Amino acid sequence: MDIKKLEVLFFIFVLMSFCHAFPTNAVVVANKNSIDYNYAKLLMDNMYSNKKVTVDGNHVDITDIKVYYAPAHNKLIIGENGETLTIEFEKNKGIKYKSLVYEKEMNFEKNKEVELFGKSYKILDYDKYTLILGKEVKNVTTNESFEYKNYKIILKAVSFDNNELIADIYKDNKLIESPKLKKNEYHQVKDSDIGIIYNGTYESLRKIYFNFRIFDAIKLVDGEGFPLNRDFIVYIRDNKIELECKSPEKLPENFKIMNFNIYVDSIGNITIFRVKSTNNYEKEVDDIQYLGDDIWGVKEDNETYVFHCNKKYKNATFYFGCKDVLDDDNSLNVDSDLILIGGPVSNKMTNQIKDKLKIKIDNNNPGKNRGVIQLIKNPYNPKYNILVLAGSDRNGTKACVLSVINGIYRNQDIMIVELDGDKVKVIK
Repeated sequence: MDIKKLEVLFFIFVLMSFCHAFPTNAVVVANKNSIDYNYAKLLMDNMYSNKKVTVDGNHVDITDIKVYYAPAHNKLIIGENGETLTIEFEKNKGIKYKSLVYEKEMNFEKNKEVELFGKSYKILDYDKYTLILGKEVKNVTTNESFEYKNYKIILKAVSFDNNELIADIYKDNKLIESPKLKKNEYHQVKDSDIGIIYNGTYESLRKIYFNFRIFDAIKLVDGEGFPLNRDFIVYIRDNKIELECKSPEKLPENFKIMNFNIYVDSIGNITIFRVKSTNNYEKEVDDIQYLGDDIWGVKEDNETYVFHCNKKYKNATFYFGCKDVLDDDNSLNVDSDLILIGGPVSNKMTNQIKDKLKIKIDNNNPGKNRGVIQLIKNPYNPKYNILVLAGSDRNGTKACVLSVINGIYRNQDIMIVELDGDKVKVIK
């Protein structure tokens, strides 16, 4: 097939998100020379597991997105790499949540690196009831004040032996606390993810200077609220932390919590959930470093790069289950389900089946900023389905894609939607 001639880009996925409508692999089709291509990438980024890698010196910055499609009767359990998310729910004119608990196993050991909610930390300190996790981000020496993020720390007074000082801490120019900072003791800035350790003083040109280490950090205390989200209570049990949601019944059906996005994909005897988790971390590459998912970081001479499927990359996003396919000119005969993004003008494959659509798509129908999501049997290969996401204009097509991503569309045969600013309205 002449891909340039057709001006489309093809991808194949394992389409678990439409498990009862799409039981097999699906091909996502979008015009690579239109905005629809960006919508296809947006769909891929949110509906399928993927890993984005960026080489920065000898480090590789990684954004690792895992997407799970999980069936559940009344309890959803997602567990991997020592973390477990357990959600209990009931079905009563929709989904009502009864409990939500997050558990993370970690061996408590000072200076050990751990991951929590998509970020890497070191264990700065711990005891039976407290755990302090942090990552040093700044070293500051001053005799007056310093700033970090939207916080300003002003030194006010110091003890005669220089082992203790008093500081005023401002957030957005508003005083939030005036703590005593003791030498070599950790202090968590109130209601923040910032930690400070006062290291001590030194003298230069007859002036005394104070040295601090600044951390992106969180302090967990057994039985108290989680500092990054007060809707959760922290429990510390041996080498495990638990976070329990205070009011799960107030959660909407689709919600985001920490680095998890939870979507209800379909409701029946068995409820299908789409769970997306995002983890951001970096790996230092020395020689050869395995990064997971058949991806490697390689340092060769003075060059660092990422190696995957016999190719070198500096920056790339890998979509798992995706590969270049289709060397057959009659793409509609492919033995796979299809997702077509864009209407007949933009997408030539949509144009080929425009007379088979349940609702006509053109510049006037369904109208400005409106789009139609419609599911049909493939007229050229009836064993498979075609999902068409198309609007009268680019905003209408975007509304269709966002409806799928945000869990508004749940495998109905037809849904008409409209983009209203940044929000999607369901018309029918």
